[in-house]
Amino acid sequence: MVPTLKLLVQEENNIGTDIWTNFSTNIEGFIYEPGNIYNLLVKVRTIDNPPADASSLKYTLIRN
Repeated sequence: MVPTLKLLVQEENNIGTDIWTNFSTNIEGFIYEPGNIYNLLVKVRTIDNPPADASSLKYTLIRN
């Protein structure tokens, strides 16, 4: 099994609460550096006919 990076994220109405979600999908244009906290704005696009083992959503960094 290959280790994968999982980020803890807050989205939408959960921002600023104690509610966090595991996030393991790549964000195009974003490079995570351990030990940092980021406030990101991303574009989310639906992918038509994604591979069976991939997300149906594509995330692209707009700004951090």
